[in-house]
Amino acid sequence: MPSPVTNKLTQSLNCLSILYLEEIITVYIEEFKSFYPLKLTLIMNRELRLYFQRYREQFLPLQNIITYLVLTQLPVPLSGERVPSKHKGVNQGNQQLKKIWQSSLFSDKLSALVADSDYSQKDFIGEQVKHEDVVTITRVRSDRVFYRQFIRDPNQAKTSGHPRWYGDKFDLKDDQTWTEPDEVHHVPFTTKKGRQLTVTISGWKQMLMRGTKNYKMNNHPFTLLQIVVRDQERNSIWKPMWLIVIGSRRDELSLVDCYQCYRQRYDMEHLFRFGKQRLLMTSYLTPDVHHEENWFKLTLLSYVNLWAARKLAVVLPRDWEQYLKTNKSIKITPSLVQRDFSRIITTLGTFAKFPKRRGFSSGRIKGYKKAPRTRHDVIKKGSKKSTENLKAP
Repeated sequence: MPSPVTNKLTQSLNCLSILYLEEIITVYIEEFKSFYPLKLTLIMNRELRLYFQRYREQFLPLQNIITYLVLTQLPVPLSGERVPSKHKGVNQGNQQLKKIWQSSLFSDKLSALVADSDYSQKDFIGEQVKHEDVVTITRVRSDRVFYRQFIRDPNQAKTSGHPRWYGDKFDLKDDQTWTEPDEVHHVPFTTKKGRQLTVTISGWKQMLMRGTKNYKMNNHPFTLLQIVVRDQERNSIWKPMWLIVIGSRRDELSLVDCYQCYRQRYDMEHLFRFGKQRLLMTSYLTPDVHHEENWFKLTLLSYVNLWAARKLAVVLPRDWEQYLKTNKSIKITPSLVQRDFSRIITTLGTFAKFPKRRGFSSGRIKGYKKAPRTRHDVIKKGSKKSTENLKAP
C-alpha cells in the first residue's frame, strides 16, 4: 500500500499535469498557427520501455520491462502513464486519450492522432472513430489484408440473405491484388546532405478491415496510403510504408498532409533521448511502483518547465562552442535552457518556506525487525503457451 506521502505527491502531480495540459494546449494553438497551414493539433503516442535491474540472491541481474505510454503534443508531453502488467498498451492509450478529448479546447477542432503499427488494432481504432473531430493516422504492417468496400449495382436485383459488405481482397504483400490507386502525389525533397529524393504517395479510398463483435469496422471506411521513397535513378531506397487514415473528417486532409503528420511523429524521439541523458528518466531504480510513476511524471513536468522558460533563457556557450557566440539566430534547445535554468529560478523566486528543525528522531525501537520485501516473479507479456497435440486413444 502506498504511504500517505506518496498519495499526496501523486495527487499534486496529477493536478499540476492538468494545469500544464490546459496551458500547453492554449499556448500551442495561439503560437503555432503559422507552423502548420491546417492548424492541426498533433498528438503522438509511443510506448517507452524502461529497462532496469533488480538484484536478488547472488546479485544476479534480472531484466524487467516497465512500459510507459506517452502522449505528446509537439513539442512537449501531455500525459505519461504506466501500462499495468495485466493490461494492454492499447487500452491504456484509450484511457489517456479519453481524458484529453474531454478538454474544451479540443471541441470542434480537427485533430490528427498519429500512432505506430502497434495501435492499428481494432481495439484502438474502434474507440477513436467514435470522435467526430479526430482523424487517426496509423502505420500498418506489410502483411495486413484489407478489402475494397462493396458497392452494389443499382440495376442488380436484391437477393435474400445478409447484404455483402466486403469487396475484392487487398493483400499488402501480394501486389497482384492491388488495384489502381485513386490518387497519386509525387513530392520532391532534398536531404541535409544534398541528396535529391522523391516521395510517391499512393492512396486507395473506401477501404475496409475485418471487424469484431464489439467493433463493426464495416461502418468505418478508411484511406490506405503507400509511401515509397526513390532516388534520382527511380530506385526504391526503403521498403514501402503503409498508412491508414480513418475518421469522419479524413477527406479534409490531403495525402501530403497525412504523410507530413506521420513524419512529425519521429520528432518526439528527441524528448526520450534528452530525458534519458539529461533528466534521468531511466536512472531512478526503485522496487516501489508508485515511486517510479511519480518520478516518471516529474521528468515529464521538468521538460515542460524547460519548454515554458525557453524565452527567458540566455545562451551560455562553452569555451569550445564558438559557433554559438558568432551565430545570432540561435535555436533555443532544451539543453541551452537547462544550462541557464538556475538563474531563471533565482529571478522568479519561490513561495516555499525555509525548513525548520523539529528535533531528533527517536529511531527504531530496540528489537524491531523489518520484514523482507515480497519477491515477485518476472512477468513476460506476449509469450504464447505451448500446446501439445493430443491424439485420441
